[in-house]
Formats: sequence, C-alpha cells, structure tokens
Amino acid sequence: MWLIGISAVMAGKYGLVELKERYNEIQMPEILPVDIKELARKKRMNGQFSSLLLEYIREALEKKEQIILFQNRRGF
Repeated sequence: MWLIGISAVMAGKYGLVELKERYNEIQMPEILPVDIKELARKKRMNGQFSSLLLEYIREALEKKEQIILFQNRRGF
C-alpha cells in the first residue's frame, strides 16, 4: 500500500500531509515496521496484532498512558 499511496501522491491524485514536529516540542513516536505476513506464516500473530504491538500496548496501559490504533482496512 505504501508504494501505491506514494505513487498516487506523485501523480497528483492525492495530497501529501506530513507531520514533522508535534505541538509543544513533544517527541515524535517511534515507528517500527512489522512484516505481518511473515509473522502470520510463522504463527506469531495474536488475532490481527503482532506480539510486539500487544506488548507495547500492555506497557503503555500499565503506565496509564493513552493508546490510539489506526488500522488500514481499505484494500487495493
């Protein structure tokens, strides 16, 4: 999807919006790409989520932090 999305932006079909810094100098979140297909093939998925994601969610909740998940459900 990422390459399809970027090519659509470059073709002018979509606009590109980038968030390069956050309000009040809050640190940007860490983004870790995960190969879901590979994890599913190795049976390392828990439903739709990777073990790593679930661990990060668990840690955040223990620290009383907020969590927001965006899941791209649109197929190409």
